Amino acid sequence: LGDKYETADETLYHKVRTRVADCIDKSTGIQTILQMEALVEMVREFGVVPPDKILDKFEYKEIYNNALMEVVNQRIGKFKRGELDINDYTVKGALAFVKELRQKGIKLYLASGTDRQDVIDESGALGYAELFDGRIYGALGDVSRYSKKMVIERIMTENNLKGHELAVFGDGPVEIRECRKRDGIAVGIASDEIRRHGLNIEKRTRLIKAGAHIIVPDFSQYDKLVKLLLQA
Repeated sequence: LGDKYETADETLYHKVRTRVADCIDKSTGIQTILQMEALVEMVREFGVVPPDKILDKFEYKEIYNNALMEVVNQRIGKFKRGELDINDYTVKGALAFVKELRQKGIKLYLASGTDRQDVIDESGALGYAELFDGRIYGALGDVSRYSKKMVIERIMTENNLKGHELAVFGDGPVEIRECRKRDGIAVGIASDEIRRHGLNIEKRTRLIKAGAHIIVPDFSQYDKLVKLLLQA
């Protein structure tokens, strides 16, 4: 809506809001730059922003990333000052679950649609980067060099895995679908990101449609999940 964000009529506002929510719902998990491509097309489609003021995907990504990192840096600051701890920033039981998997000798990978350096910085600041032994992946600015599909293929090739030996955890349809294509075990995390525990119904629906074998709201019963996975 550009400069008309504050003055747009209610009908237009809700129409745009619905389209944006639908776009986010369908694209959760892909690289941010690809989401920005969709944003550019959406801005053009609605015709509210003058053509000469429409930014390109890189400029929109910069705006988004600056806003995101402002929030991230505030959170990290509170963490470093001891105002909050790791449990205030992670889904309930997630850290204990990851530590349990690592203790059992399972090789762990972290893949995100966020820029790789930002993922490394945040995981390092919060103290869980070491659990992945350097196997942290993120966007590189070039969609031809990184995608969750490529990461999954690399994991399977490097470790000579058969489908059932791969388990993918995520709250987006992208990683769930890619896992299913390779006969892996797809675990959908239908988490409430505000409370950091409990079920998000919209995510659950999205993940079921993507083909998740298992849906969990959080990792409060991670011990049972570990047993279930190791039996698969």
